[in-house]
Amino acid sequence: VIPLRGNVDTRLRKVEAGECDAIVLARAGLVRLGLEERATEVLAPEVSLPAVGQGALGIECRLDDAETQAVLALLHHAETARCVAAERGVLVALGGDCRTPLAAHAVRSGESMHLRAFIAQPDGSSRRAGERTVPWPSTEADAREIGLSLGRSLL
Repeated sequence: VIPLRGNVDTRLRKVEAGECDAIVLARAGLVRLGLEERATEVLAPEVSLPAVGQGALGIECRLDDAETQAVLALLHHAETARCVAAERGVLVALGGDCRTPLAAHAVRSGESMHLRAFIAQPDGSSRRAGERTVPWPSTEADAREIGLSLGRSLL
């Protein structure tokens, strides 16, 4: 594993030049750039746990803008919101930042939530992982508590 910097084209050129054997990129970014065919494998969460909130859409608006809030309410997906709340709970409990190797992924499975989490030191040492399957939370606050609990268990 080596540090890799540069835009997507630069990183792809490093693979072509043999500077590294492979790189991991967001597939969505490759699709957006018209480079989808460059992806040779899509990593499932069971193989590589994603970052907190990965793939979820977050939109902000002013508190006093009721018209925009009404439009955004149509886009709100309660199941996704609860999953992200649980994942964010892990992040908060662990005090993660953009330099912390930390991942969390929550999914609904019937009437249950399955939450997995991972954290390590920036150098990759001290790896810790955990998971919980719990009854589906009735609120985002309940989901956050599930994430906080799992995160604390990894401290």
